[in-house]
Amino acid sequence: MNGTLTILGATGYTGRLCVAQAVERGQPLLIAGRRLQALEELAAAYADRDVAISVAAADATDPRSLRDLCERSTVLLSAVGPYAQLGRAPVEAALAAGCHYVDVTGEVEFMKWVYGLATTAEERGISLATGAGFDGVPGDLLATIAARALDRPVQHARVAYHVESALVSAGTARTALGALQRGGAVWRNGRVSQEPAGVEQWHVPFPTPPGPTIAVSAPLPEVVTLGRSVGAEVARGFFVVPAGRAVASIAAPAQRLASVLSGSPMWDLLERAVDRLPQGPHEQQRTKARTVVLAEVSSVDGISAVRWAKLNDLYGATAVIAITGAQRLMAGGVRTGAVTPSDLFDAESLFAELDAELGPP
Repeated sequence: MNGTLTILGATGYTGRLCVAQAVERGQPLLIAGRRLQALEELAAAYADRDVAISVAAADATDPRSLRDLCERSTVLLSAVGPYAQLGRAPVEAALAAGCHYVDVTGEVEFMKWVYGLATTAEERGISLATGAGFDGVPGDLLATIAARALDRPVQHARVAYHVESALVSAGTARTALGALQRGGAVWRNGRVSQEPAGVEQWHVPFPTPPGPTIAVSAPLPEVVTLGRSVGAEVARGFFVVPAGRAVASIAAPAQRLASVLSGSPMWDLLERAVDRLPQGPHEQQRTKARTVVLAEVSSVDGISAVRWAKLNDLYGATAVIAITGAQRLMAGGVRTGAVTPSDLFDAESLFAELDAELGPP
């Protein structure tokens, strides 16, 4: 596989997992970030592996360093977040340099912005694969499989996630704070619109375990992709939280409170508390975190199809998904523009790589 795969933010929590996954596959790398010494130490940790790893200093807030980095790259995988604050410059550098781009964001507003660059990416002959992580790809691919089974135009699509473990990385916590400020989202009539988080509830027919469970609407990445992947007129994401009905009843007031507090000393305290969190769960904690994802698509006449997957280790899965996507772009054959998970991946092959249990049988 010719070309250079570059991981920006390689010394962060998710970045390190992506590096480990790439090395496991024997994929040569260029790893980049702000701290050259940390990058050199990370590369040295794999000195006993027969994989070439180069290092480069680059800062997500320095467009010139990013442009230089992208000019050396075939694919740029950005693991630098929160993407709302730090994500745009790497995309712009990839467009300017003409290299493919992948990220692992779950931030709906940022993904909307990337999809708005589709025409520019097509003109540059490159692919932009935003949201190539655990929160976004499984639901989109399950909906794609379900839509094939439905075999008729999709009117509604919805996906739900049931995650057993509440352990998250500091980066995920920062993203969640931003989502609390912005509220929910829905795909309707060809565009993503805002709505209060938790405005919809769904008694999701999860397989046992965990069994049927109440989930509340949430701004998941599939809101951005499902209208494009399966042609749904309306698409929503749902997430299972403790006491789902109670959470739904306070979601809108919580969003309003977050908007009021934003920029205040109390909000600054919240952000500093998040910054003090551990970088992320360790391997043993990750492997115990089991997740069930379910997608349902339905037609205008009420016919529906459902597919689900049971998976382990959401952060490890993100690394598998991101590196698989990056290697697909390096191999060629992916359409140009802003691509959805169903454009980038073969669903059954990726789920096999994730060692997922699929259903219904």
